[in-house]
Amino acid sequence: MNMISVVLGRMGAAVVAANAICQVIDRLCTVVIGGVSNASGIITGNTIGAGDTRFLMVADILFLWLVSVPLGWVGGLVLHWPAWAAMVCLRADYMIKSFWCLSRLKSGKWIHEADGVGRGRRV
Repeated sequence: MNMISVVLGRMGAAVVAANAICQVIDRLCTVVIGGVSNASGIITGNTIGAGDTRFLMVADILFLWLVSVPLGWVGGLVLHWPAWAAMVCLRADYMIKSFWCLSRLKSGKWIHEADGVGRGRRV
């Protein structure tokens, strides 16, 4: 059980039903976008570097548990905000991570050698 379901579940059946529909649409979009991005990586032959997975893990954990879950809990269950406002709070980590990770992407620090040796050799 995730915390988004806990917060939205306490807001009523209509909110839960709306969230279920949104989750299906979200999953469909994720599959399409993932397929297109994987295909573009194969077409362009993008095998030069490996990504910075540790940075992304820290971003996911940090912003989810220190921003989104507390904001959603307070907004949805304590302050009794409407469902759309609680959902914005629960998804605030996406917005914050977008800006933080975009700056990391532009810096180029995320590129690491795919073999892990780090000799500056291209694969």
